[in-house]
Amino acid sequence: SMQQTFPWPTALTANAGAAAAEARVAQAHVEAQALQIEARVQVAYWSLWELRTLQATYTEHLTVLQGLAEAARGRLEVGAVSLADVQQVELSRARLDDELDRLGALELAAEARLIEAVGAGKLGEVPTTHGPGDPARPGQGLEALREMALAQPSVHARAAKVDAAEARVRVAQAQRLPGFGVGVDWILTGPSTQPDMEDSGRDALALGMSLRVPLWQRRYASQISASQAVEGAARADKLAAENTALAALEAAHASVEDSARRVALLRGTLLPQAQALYASVLGSYAAGRAALPQVM
Repeated sequence: SMQQTFPWPTALTANAGAAAAEARVAQAHVEAQALQIEARVQVAYWSLWELRTLQATYTEHLTVLQGLAEAARGRLEVGAVSLADVQQVELSRARLDDELDRLGALELAAEARLIEAVGAGKLGEVPTTHGPGDPARPGQGLEALREMALAQPSVHARAAKVDAAEARVRVAQAQRLPGFGVGVDWILTGPSTQPDMEDSGRDALALGMSLRVPLWQRRYASQISASQAVEGAARADKLAAENTALAALEAAHASVEDSARRVALLRGTLLPQAQALYASVLGSYAAGRAALPQVM
């Protein structure tokens, strides 16, 4: 005897659709993990670059204070300033030296974080020769950036989960429907003991069809309700992921716009004015026409 049963066709297609959607979920999770690792390395790298750039800036500041200290000591020798002025400059230098030492310790910790982020053992120095370049606003418009934010793998994973949940609902619904079966029975009869018996020794072969009717409809209805609840939760999770991605985009976009504006203001206006003002005040201080607080 041999029989083969067939579920309602919807169950087969829905199961295949659910499996494909779950495979897309797994693929999106892998892609999202790769982006998270890349972001982690980027944050570690630029944190280290920032610390080293701050040290270079503070070293330049220290050079400025050293020049000011020499000017103050020169005026002290001729009695134009008091010892308190020289000590005030030296105190600023000591504080800056301490800040440089603190940044050096932070640099070692930042190097360790970068090495850990890339998963490599420490081999000599950790370079940060690649700088960020000139500040620039995003080349794409905000609408294009929103589309890119909604296309990231973490959002795609939620969308694939919705597809899988929808397919599981169809599977649960198909289980309430009847199934079909076909079969064949082969009966070994052997030869007849009576002579001259017609069809003696001919085996019997019977073909049949069956119909499976699910009886426990209430249980199937409960399974459908549970699957629909999972689908609703997946849709809510997808909507939350989209809202989170768009909110993060808006915050990052505003931060980049504001940073580019501030850098342009500092580099183009405030820094040249400060350098010119310092040179003027320092000259006046050396000539005895300005006080130390103005220079500081």
